[in-house]
Order: sequence, then structure tokens, then C-alpha cells
Amino acid sequence: MPEFKFSSLADFLSMSGHGSYVWACVGIAVIVLGFLLWHPLKLKRVALKKLARSLSLQQASPPTRSTTVE
Repeated sequence: MPEFKFSSLADFLSMSGHGSYVWACVGIAVIVLGFLLWHPLKLKRVALKKLARSLSLQQASPPTRSTTVE
């Protein structure tokens, strides 16, 4: 059975004096991963809105007659 290496929660958070570095890295990683999850979803939502707007404009405008030479 693995043994817990820290005697208290405060000792765990301080990480033997290295806690500020460790937790800053954890925070930066969480922020970056959150951005990497959020940004593509935002881009997808914007693209779907543009597509819906484009389709509604196409349906609202009367069809144009194309002149083809036969």
C-alpha cells in the first residue's frame, strides 16, 4: 500500500518549499487546457452562425436566372 508522503494538507500544498512553483505550473496547465477546449467550440459556434445566416439570406433572396449559351 503506498504511503502518503506529506504529514498534513499544509505540507502537501507547500511541497517542501516548492509549492508556489508547482501550483503555478498546475494553474498554467489548467488555463492552457481550458483554452484548448473552449476555443474550437467557440470557432464552431461562430461558423455555424455564419452558415445559418448565409442559408437564410439565400432562401430569402429570389433565385437569379443564369444565362447560358447553348
